Parts: sequence; C-alpha cells; structure tokens
Amino acid sequence: MYTESTLACPLARSPKVVDFRGSVSQAALSNILKKVQEDGLPDAFSEGTQRRQRGRTACQETPFGTLLQTLAIDDLAITVQHPMAMLWAACNASVEFASFFASVLDRDNNIVKIALYSDEISPSSQLDKPDERKTEAVYWSIIGFGPMALAQEEFWFEVCLLRSEREHQIRGGLPRLFKELMRLFCGAPDAQDLRSGVVFAIPGEASPRLLFGDSGLLIQDEVAHKFSTDAKGHAGTKLCLACMNVLSHRSARLPCPNGYCVSSASLDHSSFKLHTDASVRAALARLNDVERDVVRGDVLQSELDLMQQEFGFNANRESFIVDRPLHVKLISIMQFDWMHAYFVNGIFNWEFNQLMKDLNPFGKGHDYFHAYLQRWQWPKGYASGKYVCKKSSVMPGKRDAHASASDFLSVSPVLEKYVNDVCKDCGIDVNIIECMLALFVVVALLQRAASGSVGVDELNAAILRHLVLHQACRQLEMWKPKMHYALHLARSMQLQGILLSCFVLERKHRAVKRWMFLHQNRTDFERSVMEECTVSHLAAMAASLLDASDPREAPAAIAAAIRQCIPAACFPSAVMQTAFAAVVHGRRICLGDVCIYEHGGVRGIGSVWFHVAVNGVLHTCLAPWRQIHHGGHFVKSRVCDDAGLVPTEDLRASCIHTPAAVGAISTILVPMELRE
Repeated sequence: MYTESTLACPLARSPKVVDFRGSVSQAALSNILKKVQEDGLPDAFSEGTQRRQRGRTACQETPFGTLLQTLAIDDLAITVQHPMAMLWAACNASVEFASFFASVLDRDNNIVKIALYSDEISPSSQLDKPDERKTEAVYWSIIGFGPMALAQEEFWFEVCLLRSEREHQIRGGLPRLFKELMRLFCGAPDAQDLRSGVVFAIPGEASPRLLFGDSGLLIQDEVAHKFSTDAKGHAGTKLCLACMNVLSHRSARLPCPNGYCVSSASLDHSSFKLHTDASVRAALARLNDVERDVVRGDVLQSELDLMQQEFGFNANRESFIVDRPLHVKLISIMQFDWMHAYFVNGIFNWEFNQLMKDLNPFGKGHDYFHAYLQRWQWPKGYASGKYVCKKSSVMPGKRDAHASASDFLSVSPVLEKYVNDVCKDCGIDVNIIECMLALFVVVALLQRAASGSVGVDELNAAILRHLVLHQACRQLEMWKPKMHYALHLARSMQLQGILLSCFVLERKHRAVKRWMFLHQNRTDFERSVMEECTVSHLAAMAASLLDASDPREAPAAIAAAIRQCIPAACFPSAVMQTAFAAVVHGRRICLGDVCIYEHGGVRGIGSVWFHVAVNGVLHTCLAPWRQIHHGGHFVKSRVCDDAGLVPTEDLRASCIHTPAAVGAISTILVPMELRE
C-alpha cells in the first residue's frame, strides 16, 4: 500500500523530461541533450549563429580556394564543392583518411583516376507536382580507393547539387553541366589541371606531392546516360550507346537487308559494331556541323532529325564529349550500372516474378515463398528480403512483387536455396530451373567483380549462358534493352579495370535528401544544402572506427572481461568503448549477427556478442559455431555459446540464417561474394 511518505519521496517522482513539441524526433532530441550534458551549453546557439558556423566550416579556405565556390554558366551562378579543396579538407579532418589516401598514392605513383556519377533526386512525394526541388546530384570519387572504400558513402564527394529547373536553363543542358564540372579536374584554361599536375599537401608529410590524373569512370543508370551524353536511349531506334548497329528486336527494320543492323536480342558479340571513343566524338561532331547548316538554312530540320535517329545521338555543341581541351574518352570511361540492369525493374525482378507465376499451379508461388521467407533471419545491417512477397501474397490480383533493389539482392541467396530445395522436384519445367540457377551465378559474380577476383571472360560467359537459357525457355516475350546492356558489363570491367554498382550511391542520396527536405524555401536552396552536406560529410570523415551512431564507454562487466584477455586494457589510461556495430571491409556487422570470419588461416562461423575498441584497436567477441555440413552455398552448424575475442578485421561478412537455440542446428547461407 502506498503511504503519504512514499508518495513524497523524491525517488518516486516522475523524472524531469524536456517537453519539446517541435519537428525533432525523440532520438534526435535525446542525442542533442546528451551532447549538451557532455560538452555543456554553448555560449551562442541561435538559428543565425548555427547558420554562420555552418557557413564558416563549409566555406573554409584551402590551398585551392574556398571549399564551396561559385561556377558561372551562362547567366547562372552555381554553387560547387571544389574537388581538390574537398579532398584537402577531408585529409585535414581525418588522420585515418589522410593516411589511407597517402597509401593509395604511394601504390599508384601519385596518379588518380576520377569516377563520376549523376542522378536526379527529389525529397518530395511523387504526388507533388510540380516538383520544384528536384535536383541533379553529381558525385565523384577516386577509383584507386578500391572496392571496399568505394562501398562506403563517405568516400564519394558531392561536387554539385543543382535544381533541375535551373539545369534546364543551361544552354546545352546536362552535358554542358558535365563539361564545366569536369573542368574542375582537368581541361580548364587558366586553372589547375590534373593532367599537368596539381601540388597537393597531405598533413604529416614533409613535402607536398605532385598529383596527376584524368577521368577514369562514368557510372550511371541508363536514363542518366541518355541525358548526360545526348544519346537517344532505350526508346530510340539505336537503343545502345555503346553500339552503332543495334536496333530493338521489335523494330520494323529487321531483318536488315544488308545485314548491318542487328536485333538487341542477338547474343552474338561479333555481330555488334561497337563504338570507339573516336567514333562517338566523330558522330557528335558531324551532327553539330549539320545543325549549324540547319541554322544557316542550308539543310532542312527533317534531315537533321533523320541523321540523329540513325546516329543514335542528338546534336549538342556544348557537350563535354566534343570539348577539345577535355578530350573525354566516353567509351573508355562509360559503365552501365549492374544494379539498375538487374535489380531496378531489371532482369532479376522480371525473372523472379515470372518464376513465381510459373510456380503458382504447383502451389509454390508467391504465397508459399512468402511463408518460406519467414523462416530466415537477415543481418541487422542489411536490407531484409522477408517481406518481398507480402503484398503479392495478401492482395488478390497483385501478383508481382515490388521492392527495393537492396531487398531483391538480399533475397537472392534465400531464393537460390528455395529453387534447389523446393522447386526442383515440384514438376516445373527443368529449363526454367536451369535459367534461374544460371542467374544466381551471374549475381554472385557481379557481387565479387568489384574485388577483382572475377575474370572478364568468366563474367561474360556467365551472363551469356543465362541469356541463352532465358531465350530457350522464354523466347523473346520478356526481352528488354537491359538484357542487351548486360552484355556490355564484362567489356566495361575490362576497360575500366573495375566493375562498380550504384548501391552505395543510392544510399548516399538518403543523406542528401534529408537536408533537401529541411529546406523548403528555394531561395539559395542549393548553397544551403551544399553547406549542410559538406559539414556533415567532414564530420563523418572524422568519425570513430566503431559505428558513429552508438559508441559508448564499455560497461564494467565487459571492461573486466577484456582486461583478462588484453594486457593493454589493464593500464589506468586505457580507453575502452563498445558499440552496436562496426564497419569492417566496407560492411556493417552488428551485435547479434551471425558472420563468417577468418582467423589464423581458418574460416569459421560465429555469432557476434559485441565490438570493443581498446585504445582505438578493434576487437570482436564472438561465439564460434561448430560446422556440421557444408553444402557449397550453405552451411549447417551447431549453435554454441563459448565466446572469445578475435581482431575485428578478421570478420568477413554477416550471413542470413535460420534462428536456432543453443545446441540446435542452424542453416547459414554463405554470402555470394564469399563463395569459393
């Protein structure tokens, strides 16, 4: 029974909380108050003070001028983040990044190859019309950073965020914008040029370096390729930017009387007349000459229209491709994105949905597969494919699964096991099964391709085999231009030396959209968003090796256990922090995940209990599981709870698995990129 004295006791009172009704989430408010508790209340914190501090950080002086600069294009003043200035600021913001960049330059003899990416993004709902905040985002990085670094958002820098409404005001459009942005790296008159050498000082080094470089990669989806290069695109007569003679398989001009033009459904590489850097440049130059004749009245517009249709490009005198100082080698740097080709209304999506429809008569379609997915547990840092088929299974008439590219990629290993264990003996056509198994091989190779462990011929053979099997069981009913684009992926890997995907860049959009969403006023919209992105990017570069969202002092029980294992932790000055997650080899591995590790030359599987950093050196406490059976793409192991410490760098990747109690058997799916 409560007494009066009990009710009056201070311990029985409700804790004091901040009653804040603004548009701040509870998590954000909690972090703000925690920061105030740790660092104290700042002397000034008005909105104007915060804005001025943001501006000082984003516009700091560097040896290459201010971090954010104004680029004049026609009558427009466009805010850009100067690439070399941002690279210098990143090196000064993070000792770890500066050391990493120095090692890259040492390996590559101070030569950098620039990777560029662009896409149109918007923070608004698709129902908002007109969408005045739709923005062309252009990011860049350095190919030499390697696949693990390029899989992290912090290693891609924002060079420009320009509202589409203003981009359309530029004479020459997006190709002209690309020309001006590329000149920030090389080819600009009276400016620093990587081709001629740029003096760059890395903090901690006795003398500056002389960097050399050039454009090395242009990765985009097919729509962005179309608008940035003035190509006709997938809806044009000549639908492939990389080929001179490929027409849609539905074209009325096929079969071609003289045999020059071929169908996009052709799987004979020798039938494609491939563009070269010189042929693309010559085609655009010819179209520009004819366009000048049209302006003078010497040639009819209809003749130019016909030439553009035949060439597969539009005339544009302002394009970066025909700019002589830039001398861009388009075919050598252009790369189709395999994420969009396969997982964004792409080949995998079509094959998956058609497979489910084919399985429905046998009772193994969307409904059964949805129930099968519920048996599996996905790593916390991965997109979960558990509900890919949810709408298809509960909404009559909606038989196609719709999900993000990450969801479909994460469901791929489970679908592979489903096809092998459930579908093979259900009565479905064996050719359909063989087609799907060939597709899984392609997906596995694409995921491994960035690491350099996949050969060009191996990838090309796998893609070709899948498409041959696809045509054998589907004919041309489902054939799309993306299936032809997939045939160019191996060539791209050969030309650029690496095969990237846009998964990391699509994730980066979320951070940019967050700042775009907060800025409703279009007045100085681009500069404000660029300032926000620049400040947050520099802060992210300086973050801990542990997951930046949740590093904390190690609890007493964990600290005592660590001192028994690591002598350095016994000193009074030792700093121990734990975290929910750690980024290892570009992958986020979280508490509770089941992961593959390699320790002492032996590969094993275990469950992660926690990550701990002792004086900045990362370790992971995990419980190894005893392997019972290895089935190639899956492993059966007995769940154990005897944990020990391993260096965090020994972890390889988290795995999808079936939950099981201690002593029971769990099935673990080996990630496609780690299969031997």
